[in-house]
Amino acid sequence: MQSFKNTSALRVLTAQLFSSSAHKHHKLPFAALHAPRSLRTQLRRFSATSGDKAVLEYQSLPGPGLKVGRYINHTPEKEIHVDEHIPVKLDVMDARSVGGVNSIKTTGFELARGVTTQVKNFRDDSEVQKYYYQEVEEVVKHTFQAHGMKVSKVMVFDHTVRSSEATSLNTLGQKASTAASVVRVHCDYTAVSAPRRFKQLSEAPSYTGVQLTKAEVESVVETGQRYAFVNVWRNIDPQNPVMVRPLAVCDPRSIKVEDYVTYELVYDNRIGETYALPADKASDHQWYYYPQMRSDESLIFTVYDRKLEGPRFVFHTAFDDPASPEDAPPRMSIEARTIVVFDEYLSSYEPDFDALPEARGGPKIGITIESKAYSRGYSTTASNKPAGPQLRPHGRPRCYTNIGLGHKGLLCSRPLAASGLESRSYANAAKKLPYKNGESAPIFFDMVHSNNAARIRLWLRLSGMTDAVETRMVTYGDLHTDEFLAVNPLRKVPALITANGTCIFESFVIMQYVEDKLGDWTDERFVPEDPEEKALVNLLVRIHDLYIASPNCTQPNFSHNQGAMYLAPYPTEHCAKERTMDRPTRAAKIAELWKQLSWLDKQIEKRSKGQEVKFLLGEELTHADMTWFPTIVFMEYMLPKNLGWEENIFVWDGAEDLAYSKCPLPYLAKWYTTLSGRCGEAADKKYIHEFAKVRQEIWKYWELKDADGQFLPVREEAKDPSFKWVYP
Repeated sequence: MQSFKNTSALRVLTAQLFSSSAHKHHKLPFAALHAPRSLRTQLRRFSATSGDKAVLEYQSLPGPGLKVGRYINHTPEKEIHVDEHIPVKLDVMDARSVGGVNSIKTTGFELARGVTTQVKNFRDDSEVQKYYYQEVEEVVKHTFQAHGMKVSKVMVFDHTVRSSEATSLNTLGQKASTAASVVRVHCDYTAVSAPRRFKQLSEAPSYTGVQLTKAEVESVVETGQRYAFVNVWRNIDPQNPVMVRPLAVCDPRSIKVEDYVTYELVYDNRIGETYALPADKASDHQWYYYPQMRSDESLIFTVYDRKLEGPRFVFHTAFDDPASPEDAPPRMSIEARTIVVFDEYLSSYEPDFDALPEARGGPKIGITIESKAYSRGYSTTASNKPAGPQLRPHGRPRCYTNIGLGHKGLLCSRPLAASGLESRSYANAAKKLPYKNGESAPIFFDMVHSNNAARIRLWLRLSGMTDAVETRMVTYGDLHTDEFLAVNPLRKVPALITANGTCIFESFVIMQYVEDKLGDWTDERFVPEDPEEKALVNLLVRIHDLYIASPNCTQPNFSHNQGAMYLAPYPTEHCAKERTMDRPTRAAKIAELWKQLSWLDKQIEKRSKGQEVKFLLGEELTHADMTWFPTIVFMEYMLPKNLGWEENIFVWDGAEDLAYSKCPLPYLAKWYTTLSGRCGEAADKKYIHEFAKVRQEIWKYWELKDADGQFLPVREEAKDPSFKWVYP
């Protein structure tokens, strides 16, 4: 790989690039040409330090009791946020030299050339909004559509003008202001803050007055429509290319998700979030920059994408280029922030992480809001609610509905009359609900990642009865309160307070209750009337509960078999001493998991018609499907990652004749792949969305815990060759 240690040679090369026909003015926007991956071997590096490396500022992780972040326009009495950097010398590649290797589709960033503008004074906010916003929207739309992505809307909601001579980083909303360049590796949004910002823009306009309507935001959120936050960075000095503090962007494929660090922006009344990166993995990261960007060029890059596949978070930073002449003019740039809504509907996507308090507090990824302004309890004083535990969730209370995790101020389902649901819902039949005088809507205690609770969640959604049952999301901390003890003395979820105030637990019991209590008011029943068929459903459910998902003992160190996938061999912050598991026990339980999975595969084969696999017991969706599906989500995530099983063991390989499938569990794999919405065929499309949503809710939770290091002890133990960990 050629390395430019001679800065004058680099300048000559850059000048040649600018004079080449490839960089003449074009009617933009146009997409970069695609280049083969082998072009990586032709990348050119430049000298940005006294050696042949650039210096990029990575995040220093603070000690115990401290958080990464900074305070905005205020200083609290006790400061717990620290913003310290570690300079790291790295190669930064000349992106111009590799053509279309980088694009908005592959790496999340792309250079648009020949971009004209009517703006004469970029410090005039009214002129920028009048002309530049529309120009940016057109460039962004064209850039995505050039790669085959249909865009239904692009909206610029604010902008910042920056100068390498400015000193203040916080000027957003200050008219005609100029901010300093950000010399720190970061990404503008997190998986938490981007959806939050999307909703906020329907609740109040940005400082520019731009606002989304509540109707369009709700439509996008509830239907799983894809949207992204995309920045457009541009040189606004028409006389000079950028020679001081250019912008570098990082290929997201070179960064591991578990390395993301949540960086908190602490205001006096709220806490925002961005991502940073620690220095220890910096050598893995592939950085690029576009030398001497002109005023007719724009760098477009994604800072959040709701779509889980592809580039989602492009980290970036300004950096000092000592190759710049001492008399180089200061950098003047503008960054416009946009929301892009696509004509694409996702089968799986992230839930509203503001509603997942259990995910908070991790050092790397997760919700970390601790402000008292956002912490309040709720009461059950309304006349239609039974007396029961008054749990205090951590952070903002939320509402859990059949469209996912929403924001209604209380951890309860939406009022019947306000749900707005028309199909497969009883919003318009509130008077017909089966509650007698003195009865109230049952209260269901759920936990987002619990496979046993998820089956109840699936039943409520699939039956259209989410508005008939109040759902409360609880955390591990809530399970140990006296209030929850009154509901379930085993301190587990799921639990439910029935319509007459009786507390019941165990998922099988709760499923039978809601089926018996509400089944006649649903669109369909999920338990067969035929005694033989009903017995088979109950058999599959009982096998799951007895041999997979329940320890069947409340004493210490008795664990369900599924715990072998994730319970640590010694006490950790994620695993109490009484839940630890030794190696012989773990190996025996893993063998049991394989035995029961093999048995289940045979049951599906017996009930399938030829090669057609719809549901576990043939043509009808039952409690058995709702019971096993969330647990297979656990297994799909943990068995390959933690114990080394085949990566796609639960993914159908597309074989038309399952007898010749390479899947070790072909019938089970086809059932699971189909029901999770990742198969061309569909058992029944009206069910797919809800199953796929539950899969994503559970999957994302475990990703957060994985990033927090929960599974590392298990993975280390699984390296012991004296035990069998991998099946078949």
